[in-house]
Amino acid sequence: MASSKLAFSTSIKAKFISEVLIPYNFSSSYFESNNLNIENESANEFKLSFGNANYEYGKYLENQGEQTEALGYFNNAKKLLVNFPTEIPKVNYEIAKLLIQVDQINSAEKIILESLSNEEITDDEKISNFKLLEELYVLKKSDKKLLAVKDSIIVYSEKPFQKLIQEEFNVLENLILVTDKQQEINKSKSQALTVTLISIIILFSLLMILMYLKYNYELQKEKNIRLNIEKSRISDELKITERELFSKINFIVQRNDHINKLKEKITKNRFVPLQINSLKKEMDELSKSNKAYQEFDRMFSQVYPNFYKKLNQRANLSKTDIRLASYIKMNHSNNEIARISGISMRTVESQRYRLSKKLKITKAKDLNSFILSV
Repeated sequence: MASSKLAFSTSIKAKFISEVLIPYNFSSSYFESNNLNIENESANEFKLSFGNANYEYGKYLENQGEQTEALGYFNNAKKLLVNFPTEIPKVNYEIAKLLIQVDQINSAEKIILESLSNEEITDDEKISNFKLLEELYVLKKSDKKLLAVKDSIIVYSEKPFQKLIQEEFNVLENLILVTDKQQEINKSKSQALTVTLISIIILFSLLMILMYLKYNYELQKEKNIRLNIEKSRISDELKITERELFSKINFIVQRNDHINKLKEKITKNRFVPLQINSLKKEMDELSKSNKAYQEFDRMFSQVYPNFYKKLNQRANLSKTDIRLASYIKMNHSNNEIARISGISMRTVESQRYRLSKKLKITKAKDLNSFILSV
């Protein structure tokens, strides 16, 4: 079915050429008689069209077995297509084929070699011409030339395969390049992601450090507030204790003054000596009672907690020495100390002298200055 359609199409095409183009004598002589300028673009288009028309009609005649008439149309086509190098090889091929059929071997060889020397000939056309040349050398029994032609056929037959390999190689190379580029992109993305993650971690760490510092600051601030409150409370308590201590001292002074006054009154009045001595003794015991002094020591230790400990580290002091040092620490004068202790000024001075010796205080340094610095 397909072959009948092709035959019908070829027949219609040949009929068109023979009945429409040929009657008007569109051949090379037509263009020569009308002196058309070869440089004229329209003339070149006519030559190309009618050259191909002669070529196609020549093929039709060849298929019909009219070799001589077909050869004439192929020659006309060659003349018309002389300015179109890419069209010449196909016309020469048909001419050479017909010349072989009519036993014009040398003429056919010449035309084939002409085609092969054409720079515009394609690889497929070269293979066709070499095969035709192979057939020709078989007829001529030229084995040496036949081997050369076969080698050429092999070379040009392998070219499409080599071209395909090259194309595949190029595709592979491009694929490798694309893969490398993609890897570079992925690497860049990975590096960017790594940098981003590191930045996030650093920012998070800085945020945690800031939060910790803020928390620590707030905690320290709270501790300082509590410490200040505690200091204020302790200071208030010490002030209260200090006031109580001074009150206690004033009480002791007043009590001793009262006792001393009673002693003077008793001495001035006439009583039985035995009764007077008994009363004086009782008053002395009252003035020397330790209860008031114990209360004084307790309060003093609250106001000056390490004072007694520091003094005892320097020397082995008696209770009288410690109490004298306490009075000096509270910045009392000798007269005030005598009134508090219920003793004379001379006794206070003697006690001060003994305390200075025990503490190994030089003459260059005053006892009061040393006690106040402890």
